[in-house]
Amino acid sequence: MQDGYLLEIKAVGKNYMMVGYIMKPSREEDFSKRGAFPLYPTQNGLIFMPLSLELPISSQLKQVDIVLHKATDEILSVEISNSSELPNKITYSRGMQELQRYVEHQPDCCVIDPFNKVYPVLDRLIIQQILLSLEKFNIESRCKIRGPHFLKVFSPECYLIYACIDFNKLMETTLNLLMNIMFDNLI
Repeated sequence: MQDGYLLEIKAVGKNYMMVGYIMKPSREEDFSKRGAFPLYPTQNGLIFMPLSLELPISSQLKQVDIVLHKATDEILSVEISNSSELPNKITYSRGMQELQRYVEHQPDCCVIDPFNKVYPVLDRLIIQQILLSLEKFNIESRCKIRGPHFLKVFSPECYLIYACIDFNKLMETTLNLLMNIMFDNLI
């Protein structure tokens, strides 16, 4: 398949950007069904080339201007640190680790979704904080941006308290309180 891309490149000249992409086969298939990775150059000069973690990455990346990856597909483990001094650690598959090392040593390599920005996507509390910070950009009559409802449990004791809450009763009490407030404001 890559030979076809190389023939296409020679025909086009250098008025293009080669985008190499790596993701699990099922995701690649889904994107392809939607036409996300066309086999021919796009109108804006992008050519998409699949990369394989089964082959040496460095030789494949010599042909690529931009790397698009779905590193979360290749996560083997995540170590969460409770210290702000020690970073959280994500362990990727061997092939994704090779890509990560290559990118770290090639400053000219353009990566969509840098590896050091992957962890926040895994942490729901960080996602909530990011989304809450975007609420100030809400525009009337447009879709609203809001953070998800989320509770972080810090200790087993907190979890036991959380597990004992009757959420139906809590919701009923909250609705009654809101109804009373609304009724009082109408009078």
